[in-house]
Amino acid sequence: MTATNVHKASSTLLDERQATDNGSDMLATMASLPVHHPSRAKLRDQVIESWLPLAQHLANRFGAAASRSRIWCRRPPSG
Repeated sequence: MTATNVHKASSTLLDERQATDNGSDMLATMASLPVHHPSRAKLRDQVIESWLPLAQHLANRFGAAASRSRIWCRRPPSG
């Protein structure tokens, strides 16, 4: 791994940590709002967007292994 790649990887990791910290704060704020509060929907979207890098990282890291070992649960057919 080159120095540029190491720097890029570490800055990406820091960005993910900052987004996670920010997402945690926003999630706590959202939890304190009443269910029908006008700001709740926008805040919910921001929380989801802040956690997307972590979700994508986990999907990339464990996605192939999960499909091979059938970790994912499937919903039983309805009917």
